[in-house]
Amino acid sequence: MVSGVVRDSKGMPTGLSKRSGRVSYQRDVGMLTFYDDTTLVYATSPEEGQEQHAAQQAVSGPETRISLPQTSIVELSTGMIDTRRRLAAVDQTGTVHSLGGSLDGSWGIADSQVTAVSQR
Repeated sequence: MVSGVVRDSKGMPTGLSKRSGRVSYQRDVGMLTFYDDTTLVYATSPEEGQEQHAAQQAVSGPETRISLPQTSIVELSTGMIDTRRRLAAVDQTGTVHSLGGSLDGSWGIADSQVTAVSQR
């Protein structure tokens, strides 16, 4: 579900809007980030033995599966690097994989020995 944030005259959050909308029927979503203003990217946290998958979805639109690195992802984040929007995924070994320019591109390795990523 997605809901708007109610803000006061200073722009500070004061609550959530009374209306919300269903974004996806996927039940095992474990990671979620906004890729841009209107596109969500999520990855599942599957049970043992199940395959992990990820999808992009325009808010209130259909989902489209995207590829993941060949390892289990434990965290997703997005941001701008050198004027290009990127999706970063940290795997269970602490390796950061980066997908830049397009969500249907190829993953590259950006860093290693990482414990967490954050969005700024």
